[in-house]
Amino acid sequence: QILYSKDARVYMMARSESKNKEACDAIQAAVPRSGGELICLPLDLADLPSINASAAEILRRESKLHVLFNNAGVGFTEHGSKTKQGYELQLGVNCLGTLAFTQQLTPTLISTARDSPAGTVRVVWASSTAAIATTTKRYMERVKDITKETSAEQYYISKLGDYFYATEYASRHKEHGIISTPLNPGNLDSEFWRTMGPTFHWFLRKTVLYPT
Repeated sequence: QILYSKDARVYMMARSESKNKEACDAIQAAVPRSGGELICLPLDLADLPSINASAAEILRRESKLHVLFNNAGVGFTEHGSKTKQGYELQLGVNCLGTLAFTQQLTPTLISTARDSPAGTVRVVWASSTAAIATTTKRYMERVKDITKETSAEQYYISKLGDYFYATEYASRHKEHGIISTPLNPGNLDSEFWRTMGPTFHWFLRKTVLYPT
């Protein structure tokens, strides 16, 4: 909404076409005088081959990309849930799928940064305070054996992975003029909590959650 209010062309990508359209309509209603553009496209981070097609559609439409906001994620899924390629779902969506999408768009981010004012091209990675709920010790060993972890621990590992992605990407692409940063999106009362049960969700809503 912030970018759209500044008359930017914004691509909103999501697995659910109906929810994506609903979010798009809400933003347009909130900022009726924007001179920007909102474009909804499909993106399923749990299916690696389809990610290539989604990125290719962006690149077909645009030769420049100033901001990539990796905002999607899943958490506290049913234990044993997997991506279409058989990876643990939280690691697959929050880390593997997100990285695959970012890699496809990186050459365009680099070329855009080359022709843009310093500090204006960036990649943002949605991490979480969950990243500090686990340990960095034996991290890669735990990633390899992630199916043995609890669903909550799988989520923590994936969010720590997002933090690592952001810092490593920053290191690799600083010379290209790209800013890369992780963030904690905040305690938002979204459908993210749908698997936690109504009673616990009610408790969170009353204590720590904020409207999206």
